Amino acid sequence: MLYTRTAADGSEIQMFYHLYTPAELRQELDAAGFRLSRLEAESIMPERTVVASRPLAVLDRLVRRVTPVSLGYGLLAIANPMPVGRS
Repeated sequence: MLYTRTAADGSEIQMFYHLYTPAELRQELDAAGFRLSRLEAESIMPERTVVASRPLAVLDRLVRRVTPVSLGYGLLAIANPMPVGRS
């Protein structure tokens, strides 16, 4: 999915989003040679909401810590390359 966002200076920033379930993301990372070390909810509210309101950003940060990854608005994945010749 391509998402275009307008920056404060009026310029457009294009960002590419991929929609994954946690299981699909794990499979894609594994197929690309990465071992997932952490997967969590990145947020529970849309980015625009969190950026526009400091109180909602604080609430989002607190609630996402206890939110199951499958219910997150976005996913945060930390992965490391697998050693060559090992899976």
